[in-house]
Amino acid sequence: MKTSVALVGSILALSVGIWTFFYFLAAGDPLSPPETLVVVGICAGSVFVVKWVLSCIWGRRGSHADES
Repeated sequence: MKTSVALVGSILALSVGIWTFFYFLAAGDPLSPPETLVVVGICAGSVFVVKWVLSCIWGRRGSHADES
């Protein structure tokens, strides 16, 4: 459960940050709903890829630690 909350929180925080960046970059013209959906999708994909890479790194480190 903690992992799910952390993932959703990370995706939400990253999405809001990027949406705010584009809001100020476009001189106050907010992103349209389809553009917002793309931003959230890219953020979600990024968070899941980072989680996967970290789990691979931690998994390898743990298995080598048992061997030594």
